[in-house]
Amino acid sequence: MRRNWIVSLFACLVLVLGLAAAAAEAQDRKIVMRIGCIATPPQPQSMAAEEFKRLVEARVGDRLDVQVYHSLQLGTIAQHLQGLQNGSIHGIFFPNGFYGPVVPEVMILDLGFFFPDSEWVYQMFNKGYTKPLDDAMQLRGLVFVSTPPAMDRRIFVSKELKSLNDFNGVRIRTYSSPINQRAISLMGFTPANIDSAEMPVAIQQGTVDGVECDITFWYAMKLFKANNMIDFYHETAVHMMNLSKRWFDPLPEDIKQAIIEAGRATPALVHDYIQSTLISRIENDPAARLNVLKFSEADIKAIKERSMPVHDMYKNQGPTFQATYDYYKDLLERYPNPADAPNLLK
Repeated sequence: MRRNWIVSLFACLVLVLGLAAAAAEAQDRKIVMRIGCIATPPQPQSMAAEEFKRLVEARVGDRLDVQVYHSLQLGTIAQHLQGLQNGSIHGIFFPNGFYGPVVPEVMILDLGFFFPDSEWVYQMFNKGYTKPLDDAMQLRGLVFVSTPPAMDRRIFVSKELKSLNDFNGVRIRTYSSPINQRAISLMGFTPANIDSAEMPVAIQQGTVDGVECDITFWYAMKLFKANNMIDFYHETAVHMMNLSKRWFDPLPEDIKQAIIEAGRATPALVHDYIQSTLISRIENDPAARLNVLKFSEADIKAIKERSMPVHDMYKNQGPTFQATYDYYKDLLERYPNPADAPNLLK
């Protein structure tokens, strides 16, 4: 009996040592992080992914191997979002307009004439004013990290439009957000949902007449045939870094902290890059010549009035949507200048 007790004790000791060794090995094992992007450098979301890779690997050494896949190399937009939820894709840098089918609360960013500009959203989100969206994303298996900067959305078309009547029948590629598609249709256009990787060919062949995006996406994707830009702001454009909750939660704590820190440090670097380099590059590239289509104040007022029903469409989806709308409406009233808002992340 004593011999059996000793054997059992020895077996337990071996098991404990084995588990400890396995834990140590797991701690030292290189973790692969696969990140998907829609466009390619010099587009800011792609640059943000590369900056994040540099920053996080500098923090953790060779314990984390960040692999960035540009131009939807990991699949369609829908497959990226599905992969994020099931853990096969670990992070994405996507414009807000593509999150709608998975996290519909994010469609508040697609509301016409709600936020003053993309800069306000960039500043406020990176100060931590994201709780309603954080909660909604967590419920769908996403972990929100930060908001790399973008520029305001514009509409780029291959036709020279001279009046609001000219909008009728013009096919504009929109995001997959139902709110965004409805907003475009209320303006008079015909929305078309086409994957980003297909956009250059679609514009070139006339499958669509134009695209709604910010100028950095237009430039990075070389959509130069759509060289008429409608010059009024109606919707914001922001990029969002999100992680797979299923992949992220089990990581060692120091790796998780390094990922969050690097993700939050990335936006400022990309913001500086846009201001110091990218805008000048676009302005001085002969291939990127734009014809600016200007509309009167009366036309813009008419477009704004046409867009208002999407606000009710958003709020009427349920209590969380109304609460999200009220949260940001209150912030807009309290902090019209985002520099005045306290930083909640410090």
